[in-house]
Amino acid sequence: MTASDFDRLEKLFHEAKSLSPGQRTLFLDRECAGNVALRADVDSLLRSHDAASSEEFLEEPATGVEATMLDPNLEAQTLVRKCVGPYRIERFVGGGGMGDVYLAIREEPFRQHVALKITRKATSSFEILRRFDFERQILASLNHTNIAKLLDGGVTKDGLPYFAMEYVDGLPITRYADRNKLTIRERLVLFTHVCSAVQYAHNNLVIHRDLKPPNILVTKEGVVKLLDFGIAKIINPNLADVPAAVTQTQFRMLTPDYASPEQVRGEPLSTASDVYSLGIVLYELLVGRRPYTLEGRSAAEVERLVCEEEPTRPSVAATRAQHPADEKPDGASASLRSTTPERLTRVLRGDLDNIVMNAIRKEPNRRYSSVGLLLQDVENYLEGRPVCAHKDSRTYRIAKFVRRNKLETALAASIVVLLVSFSILSSVQARKLERERDRARFEMEKSSEVSSFVIGLFENANPTLAPGDAVTVREVLDAGRVRAETELAGQPLVQAELFAVMGRSYSGLGEPLIAADLLRRSVDIRRNVPGEEESFAADLLSLGEVYSVINKSEEAQQYLQEYIDLRGARLGLTHPDVLMASMHLMSSRHLTDPGVAADSMMSLWRELESQVVELEPERAAAVMSYVSDIQLTRRRYAEAEEIMVDAMAIMEREHGQVNAAYGDMMNRLAWILIEQNKLEHALEVATESVSIHETLYPDGHLDLATSYGAFGDVLSRLGRYDEADEALNHDLVMRERVLGAEHESVARSWRMLGKNEERRGNLARAEEYHRRGVDIFVSMFGPDYIITRQYLLSVADVLFKEKRYDEAEAIYKETYDVFLRDRGATDRYTREVAGDLSELYGAIGDGMRASDFRAKAAERDAG
Repeated sequence: MTASDFDRLEKLFHEAKSLSPGQRTLFLDRECAGNVALRADVDSLLRSHDAASSEEFLEEPATGVEATMLDPNLEAQTLVRKCVGPYRIERFVGGGGMGDVYLAIREEPFRQHVALKITRKATSSFEILRRFDFERQILASLNHTNIAKLLDGGVTKDGLPYFAMEYVDGLPITRYADRNKLTIRERLVLFTHVCSAVQYAHNNLVIHRDLKPPNILVTKEGVVKLLDFGIAKIINPNLADVPAAVTQTQFRMLTPDYASPEQVRGEPLSTASDVYSLGIVLYELLVGRRPYTLEGRSAAEVERLVCEEEPTRPSVAATRAQHPADEKPDGASASLRSTTPERLTRVLRGDLDNIVMNAIRKEPNRRYSSVGLLLQDVENYLEGRPVCAHKDSRTYRIAKFVRRNKLETALAASIVVLLVSFSILSSVQARKLERERDRARFEMEKSSEVSSFVIGLFENANPTLAPGDAVTVREVLDAGRVRAETELAGQPLVQAELFAVMGRSYSGLGEPLIAADLLRRSVDIRRNVPGEEESFAADLLSLGEVYSVINKSEEAQQYLQEYIDLRGARLGLTHPDVLMASMHLMSSRHLTDPGVAADSMMSLWRELESQVVELEPERAAAVMSYVSDIQLTRRRYAEAEEIMVDAMAIMEREHGQVNAAYGDMMNRLAWILIEQNKLEHALEVATESVSIHETLYPDGHLDLATSYGAFGDVLSRLGRYDEADEALNHDLVMRERVLGAEHESVARSWRMLGKNEERRGNLARAEEYHRRGVDIFVSMFGPDYIITRQYLLSVADVLFKEKRYDEAEAIYKETYDVFLRDRGATDRYTREVAGDLSELYGAIGDGMRASDFRAKAAERDAG
């Protein structure tokens, strides 16, 4: 028996067991017509069920496979109060073809309620187990506020796989809306959150395939949570090792009331199927019933209704009598929406009718081409803008204008004598609305153009079409960059969209120079273009961050400041997005003015601190890592270590250890440990950081270079100089390949190589390496830049060790004068150089000047 056969058997058994004998016979005659084997299996289960219900049945519950096939809930109840892994099961929540769901609690190391999903012994066929594992992998790949998160997974003592999810204490979206008597507007706002979650899944190449109210819960706080990816289809190549069988249409696992026509027919599915299901959910939210009554119908009748019969428009269905025999229209639906039947009809008529009907068209290619466009139309309606689903007409455009400009229209109407002026005004506004409609249409076309372009790239990259080795992401991007330059030259906004996407991708691949060029071009195209403000702002932020990486501080600060001004005016300067951008800006300024920048970053942190608990976990971890960096700059190493460890714990909980953000945090933790001289611990952390980055970037990357740098420095401090030299040279070569030989981070690599030679006593080579770093900084920033001076001090230290006192003194003294002039006598950098001079004068026997500079260095505790 296949998984689909068992699901069918189970469904018929549960439906038939509550019927009277006469009703059962009629029901099974209809449902099992022509399928003798299925009828025999259902009859057998029903006989066992009836026997189990009789007084003669054993008082002791059945425990074998037959008992659980008799009623899967029996198996479920046996697990209550038992422990599965670290979880104690509290109660049975529900079950389906894939397994059972329980409310469970974890006591250690912290108390946490979870939803525990476990396969059943009776239904654990090979296909079911594969599908169960498939759902677990999908959930692990998704991280969205409105999607229930995967927390843990494992295998029970009986060898059954399970996974723990975020427990959602909520109601199906339709019940929540009715219980709280939400208005149509409030229901639409709730629906936008559902669309956002589904669009995120689609962007991650996951099609849900079972969107329905029981899988869309709303918490008491009004937060939407999307559940149950048990029959999802995935087209994400990163999960290519998942068995293909789980996505084959032959299983026909669906909920008919919400299934698309192509799903009912068993045809291949696309994101358009989820658009249809969302349309049915929206219909039910607005109307209070679904467009078709499918309960009790045969499979053939269901297919005919869903695939052929046109549904009634929501505005008509909302107040139509619930049953044909009723004479009066149903007022309950309007009451649950805090309105009257007449007002409900008026609200639904027009735009909302068209949005819903466009989403549930029979033909997939006539529906919204993406959930994002459905979401956009709902938001357009909420904000009083034209929707793309409406037929274009002047009456429609003027009606939208009147709704958005009630006061202006009322004043115009009161001046009836100025009919000509009103006509002109109407014409002007009509043209304005035409532009808005054109804009909405262009967004749809742009989305289609981008999708077609990207699909074309990946089709050309298909190894089955282009024989040879598998094509890399870099090769696809390179090909896309060339094609975007030529093929999209006449479509600048589509070109800008692709430049931005590819720019961020190149940045992720460790190619910041290419990324900066693409992002700058996107910014230049989108600047001052109406309707592009959101995308323009996102590009400004990305470009500022990339310019920081390639050490173009002036440009980085320019674009980051522009982002802050733009978004601050709209969101407020204390919005987390704006505060985080300000953190990036202060980080860029840190090299030129460390003291002021650190103070500003601490001030920003205090603003963000109260909001961290409200932030998405990943963003909260990023904020915490910034603060750790600030504490490191201030030499508050214990605080820096504690904050970074907490940030890493959040990131590991969200994404595991093998991800770029966690690896970066681990690398920064290594430097914090180095500063505390916790070298053995630092070596463990740095080794793990290298391992993570080698897994992520086998062909090299700036993040891998950085981890080699920390690894090499720890080895050097531990006296393992040859190993350190190898690691540090890996760091240098990668940086020069990506950034070129004249980059400040390449200078840092030369400095670490110099320190390694210095520690092993090869002072001539140490001086050579240090001077290479100095030359890069002098050419980029001049001789008086603070980091240039710090690198020169490394040269002076080597000269001092070589007893070349005059040359060392010249560098120390010149640097002291620069710091004294620019930073003041009490600045720690100034005082540290004073200490160097005191030591030098002591070595050459100049006690008076040694004492003088010792006093200057001692001022470090003053003020």
